[in-house]
Amino acid sequence: MRDGIPEHYLDINAPAFVYDPYPVLADLRERLPIFYDPVWSKVFFARYDDIAALLRERRLGRAILHVLSRDERHDRGDGDRPRGHPSPSP
Repeated sequence: MRDGIPEHYLDINAPAFVYDPYPVLADLRERLPIFYDPVWSKVFFARYDDIAALLRERRLGRAILHVLSRDERHDRGDGDRPRGHPSPSP
């Protein structure tokens, strides 16, 4: 356990998981909805309601500039779309 959170290793690269992750994810939602994975050094959440609550929690931040720059996040208005954004359909 880490800070009261149970440890569990989730091998997301295992062929069986890659082929069909849903049974494993259903088991985690039922048995271990929150766990710490020591290999990834991350805490994982398996239930939709927990994840939705985390996404609404302002204390966890709203900034994504560490992932995308402002130019990559928005159309610059000059017809040049940011990387990864398709042009709108006419």
